[in-house]
Amino acid sequence: MTFDLAEFKTKFAAADDVPALLASDFYDKAMGGNEPGWSLWRCTYDYADDTETLDAAKEISASFMKNTEACRSDVFGVMLVLEPGLDVEGLWLVKGEDPEETLFSKCGDTSWFSWSQLGPAMLDGVKKEVEALWGAKDSYNGKTVAQKQALTK
Repeated sequence: MTFDLAEFKTKFAAADDVPALLASDFYDKAMGGNEPGWSLWRCTYDYADDTETLDAAKEISASFMKNTEACRSDVFGVMLVLEPGLDVEGLWLVKGEDPEETLFSKCGDTSWFSWSQLGPAMLDGVKKEVEALWGAKDSYNGKTVAQKQALTK
């Protein structure tokens, strides 16, 4: 099975049921095979305590999304701005096992975030986290979602 990132982005943008989309189009195709080799990376903005307004937190997320222009053919991600606390968190699918060449070297904003890999195995806990963050609507981890952005183009 071959994973088509552009097709997935289109389907994600139109999806009402993200867990169903992931079950049918993502886990086996992107994460189940060896080609082309994808990995999942969770990010958390390191300076949330210094963020003074909701608008500032939203701008951090928007800026990050805008600055992924150079690598959009090799990444997909969702960024959340959460209240209270003005946290900015995300989950990114990156072509390859190491995001250095694919994402980090092409988007300087990545240095403002702490990164950790999910998986690589698609165990139930990993699937639950992917579905929770990518599927978040009103809340995520007990916080209110003030903004959600997905890189669907």
